[in-house]
Amino acid sequence: MATPPDSPSPHDAFFKALVSPQRALVLLRDHLPADIAAMLDDTPPELVEGTYIDKALRNTRSDRLFKARLKAGGAAFVYVLLEHKSSPDPDTPLQLAGYMLNIWSDLSGTTRRGKHPGRRRALPPIIPIVFYHGAAKWSAPRSLGEMMAGGDALRPFAPDFPRYVLLNLETIPREDLSSDKTLHVGFRILFHATRKPHSRALLTDILRRWAGATGADRGLQEQGMRYILRGFDVQPETYDEAAQAARLRTGGEPMSSIAQRLEERGEARGEARGRAVGLAEGEAKSLARLLQRRFGPLPAAVRSRIAAASVDELDDWTDQVLDAPSLEAIFDGGRRHV
Repeated sequence: MATPPDSPSPHDAFFKALVSPQRALVLLRDHLPADIAAMLDDTPPELVEGTYIDKALRNTRSDRLFKARLKAGGAAFVYVLLEHKSSPDPDTPLQLAGYMLNIWSDLSGTTRRGKHPGRRRALPPIIPIVFYHGAAKWSAPRSLGEMMAGGDALRPFAPDFPRYVLLNLETIPREDLSSDKTLHVGFRILFHATRKPHSRALLTDILRRWAGATGADRGLQEQGMRYILRGFDVQPETYDEAAQAARLRTGGEPMSSIAQRLEERGEARGEARGRAVGLAEGEAKSLARLLQRRFGPLPAAVRSRIAAASVDELDDWTDQVLDAPSLEAIFDGGRRHV
């Protein structure tokens, strides 16, 4: 079954279930700079509903906005962006800046509504965090200033904004992933979902740890298993073998039984068998929208080529959309331009 272009991706759904307000406080204390983390009080951050991601990028990114209380009074906002493209987006600072300006605009309108509309109010700080679990090395600029040309003479006019906190699962030692057991194994699941192959031994270890994670409610455990079935390169039979080898239960129910129940609801093995087709269709629609926004109406030959492409080809072409000078440059034999 194909995934509708505007529906949440498996990465998006699992990430948002994992990073709840209660676990977000642990995430911030574990990974924000120590002096910033020390400013937070013990109140779990408040989740601010909504998304600030451009529709054309929603299949490759997920976001969370939290309002965190400060010990000294007041609040700081933390914008967490999950980057789940096959490679880092070189326009990350530019897009982050746009998202942050949108957040400030919304917050400014909220604070002014009915309260001295002509009076300027101080904008709250926003701490941007980019959470990356892709396999390619992170190479995106860390601020708008790093994206600008002009040489040393114009350096004072190149903004050192937005300086984001990068949580790259490739470079964080496993023991430092999180002090929370649920977050720790959840991050491992996100890490391995973008790396192949997946052995039965790895899957058994992850399932054992996931089922034993303290504080992981039953719904989140089911979400994690659903994500593994969608995102891991394993056959349903291998999943069953690993679940049985783990010899653990979640919520009083064997993991293999939960997998069977998810299958009956059409959310597990059936999707696992068709995930390659569904993923390719979703990525093809996203790529076509991006190309049309960049280059205008697409020739029929280009649309046909996109429709027939593999997931790897679609990833490769998507990575080139922002930098390629023309459609022809993108589709030059399906090879990446360097």
